Amino acid sequence: MLGRRERILAIVVLGVVLAFVADRLLLTPILATWRQDGEKVTQLRTELAEAESLQESLPNWRKEQERRRGLAFPAARTETENEMLKAVATYAVDRRLQLKGIRPAWREAGSTEKGSPVQLELAISASGSLAAVAGFLYDLETMPGPVRAERTRLHSLGEDGRALDFDMVVTVLPGAVLAEGAK
Repeated sequence: MLGRRERILAIVVLGVVLAFVADRLLLTPILATWRQDGEKVTQLRTELAEAESLQESLPNWRKEQERRRGLAFPAARTETENEMLKAVATYAVDRRLQLKGIRPAWREAGSTEKGSPVQLELAISASGSLAAVAGFLYDLETMPGPVRAERTRLHSLGEDGRALDFDMVVTVLPGAVLAEGAK
C-alpha cells in the first residue's frame, strides 16, 4: 500500500502534528504559568524587602513619635491656648514688636467632616521694624511644638519701609490630636 518514503513522510507529518498539539496544549500553558510564577516571586521578594525595611525602621519611628509627643502642647484646650499666648507675647517682647491684637479660635482642621482634628488658630496683628518682624516670624517658625504659620500679610507704614505692619494666622495642634493619631 504505502511505500517506504510515504510511511516516513506520514510519520514525520504525524510527529509535527503531535508536536504542534503538544506545544499548544502542554508546553505553551506550562511556560506561561512558569513565567507568571517567576513574576510573582519577583514581586513577593520586592514586597518582602520593603516589609523588612519597615520593620527595621519601626523602633526609630517609635522613638521619633515619643520625641514629638514630648514637644507637643498640653491636651487640654485652655492649657494649649494659654501656653501659645504666653509664647507669642514673650517673642513679641523679646523682639520689641508692638502687638495690636491676638484672637484665638478653635477650628476643625481643613475639613468639615465630623471627627476631624481640632486646631487652635491665632490671628496675630502687630507692627514693628523689619528686624523685629523677621525675628518674630523666625521665633514662631522654629518653635519646638507643632506650630505652622498659615497666612502672613506685610505692608509698610512709611515710604522707607523700615516700619512694618503685619497680620498673620498661626495654627497649633494640641497634644490631644497627636495622642489620637497614635492610637
